[in-house]
Amino acid sequence: MAPPKPTDAVLADPSPWRSPAQRGRDRALKREAVLKAAARLFNEKGFHATSLDDVARQLNVTKPTLYYYFRSKDEVLFECCRMGLEMIEAAPSYEARANLV
Repeated sequence: MAPPKPTDAVLADPSPWRSPAQRGRDRALKREAVLKAAARLFNEKGFHATSLDDVARQLNVTKPTLYYYFRSKDEVLFECCRMGLEMIEAAPSYEARANLV
C-alpha cells in the first residue's frame, strides 16, 4: 500500500480555522457577553462609575478587546438599553397575562 500523498493528508484534516458562520456566532456570543457584563456593572456601580476597564476585567479580557465589539462606552450603554427595550416588547402584555389566569 502506498503512503498517502501529502495533499491527501492535508485535505483529510479539518481546518484549524473556523468557518465564517462559526466566527459570526462566536462574535455575537462575545458581544452579548460584553453587554451582559456591562449591564450588570452599570446596575451595581452606575454608568459614570463604571469604566470599560471594569468591564474588561469582569470578562478577563483586555480593554482593546472591547473596542473590537463596540466603539465606546456610550455605544455599550445604547445597546444595553436597546436590548432591554426589545425584551420588554417581547414580554406578554398585562392583558395577555391576565387571560392566562
